[in-house]
Amino acid sequence: MYSTGTTPRSNGPAVTSLVTGLLGWLVYILGFFLDALVGAATAGIGTLCLAPLDCVPPILWLVAIVTGHIALTRVRHAGAGGRQQAITGLVAGYLGLGILLALTLLIVFLLVSGVGLGWLAHYLPITLPGNKVSF
Repeated sequence: MYSTGTTPRSNGPAVTSLVTGLLGWLVYILGFFLDALVGAATAGIGTLCLAPLDCVPPILWLVAIVTGHIALTRVRHAGAGGRQQAITGLVAGYLGLGILLALTLLIVFLLVSGVGLGWLAHYLPITLPGNKVSF
């Protein structure tokens, strides 16, 4: 009926990893919808105000990864609790940065290959070769 084992100590980095990993995804998703909503309402000019918001999720994911590894080290060496929280934070952080890296590589590939220049011409404030659109 009663547990004879001791309860593992709490692990602050594990909680930090979980919270920042999930918060990074929340900010990423909200930023995506806000970009679409504000961009549509202001013909794209309003999205410039939201540009700093796009830098927050990768920072949160990096914090989740670093604190997740710190938490797993504490679990291994000090017997602290929070292993599942640390792993969840690590998965959220690595998944977020992985998707962001994949999207960045896709955009670079489209720019280098020339495939993406047509649809990007409306979003870039430069004159593209063979394109008469200038901002």
